[in-house]
Amino acid sequence: SAAMRQRAVADIDRARDQLAAEVVRLGRTLRDLELESQGRTWLSCEHIVAGDRPRFEAALAALHELIGRYPRPRYQWVAHNLGALGALWSGDWRRAEEQALAALALAQRIGDDQIAAAAWLQTFVARRERGLRPEDEGILRLPAARSPASPVPHALLA
Repeated sequence: SAAMRQRAVADIDRARDQLAAEVVRLGRTLRDLELESQGRTWLSCEHIVAGDRPRFEAALAALHELIGRYPRPRYQWVAHNLGALGALWSGDWRRAEEQALAALALAQRIGDDQIAAAAWLQTFVARRERGLRPEDEGILRLPAARSPASPVPHALLA
């Protein structure tokens, strides 16, 4: 039944949230900053999926604090990427663009076009919401060319 399915999905979501929180706890207990960073990343993502903005903001702030002590490009990118998502979620277009551009700079520094695509998309959305100029469409032309099978950049440019 629909009620049983909803309960099962809620149980799975709760278990994933608990697992992410346990990874954070283990990382802290073991003083393993890599493990804690991964757990904080998962926890932030789980709060986005759950639509829980206060818990997401708290988890993101904790991740930012942690990368101050453990400045790895991967987690710096994650924090900026999630920061852009959070800003888009709250309608703060300028902060979304700032965070997306910071994530893009990290992606370009490490030479990862896959993760750069998310930042290009976030930048495009933030600019569009503020009144996109035709020349701003250029930020999506590269991901569209590199991922011809992906409908997202093509749909946004249509």
